[in-house]
Amino acid sequence: MATGSGPPSTTPSQTQEANRPDWLPESYWDAQTKSIRGPELRAQFDQLSKEKAERDIRAATRPNLPDGYKADLPPDWHPPEGLEYKFKTDDPLLLHARTWAHKVGLSQEEFSQALGLYASAQIGMNQEIQKAREAEILKLGTNATARVDSVLTWLKATVGEDATKHLSQMMVTADIVGGFERLINRFANQGVGSFNRTGQDMAARTISDEEWDKMSYHQKATYQREYASRQR
Repeated sequence: MATGSGPPSTTPSQTQEANRPDWLPESYWDAQTKSIRGPELRAQFDQLSKEKAERDIRAATRPNLPDGYKADLPPDWHPPEGLEYKFKTDDPLLLHARTWAHKVGLSQEEFSQALGLYASAQIGMNQEIQKAREAEILKLGTNATARVDSVLTWLKATVGEDATKHLSQMMVTADIVGGFERLINRFANQGVGSFNRTGQDMAARTISDEEWDKMSYHQKATYQREYASRQR
């Protein structure tokens, strides 16, 4: 029994492939209308062109060597009032930052923006540490600043200015200041000299312990800053 022959069958995918230009990705081909998705193709082209232009600009403004990056903060970056922030030229972290920036192809402007973020984080952290230190020192009472100053004065006279700078960084809690005072008193009791724990004549106080206890944290901090200013 003879069978009739007809045109070879094709699947939809084969038909689509036959009509789509070889150079065109399938995502930009409309199989139903057998036409190119022009708007989508143009949008993708524009996006790629923009990204290439940005890469070219970064490459043109990137220093030839890592040490070509300047440790400059962004022009629109400003520290809190009364503070300033500068990078140490010999800081190992800055060296690593320059190497990293050059490796990933940052421009000088982008590098400065990164430095601005780091500086802001450092200032914020230091302010939190200072606030915590103030809260601890205030536990020493109305003559807190005078007691700390007395310890520092004794240390400068005993171990010198440079050593005192390092030791002063340790005095971040009331217990540590008290520990220094006990150490100094023990040293003084051996006949080396005398040490006044209060650091000032008791008559120099302007408020009583009872008044001090009633003050808020902010009031205590303000009082101690004003007191320290009067002693300078």
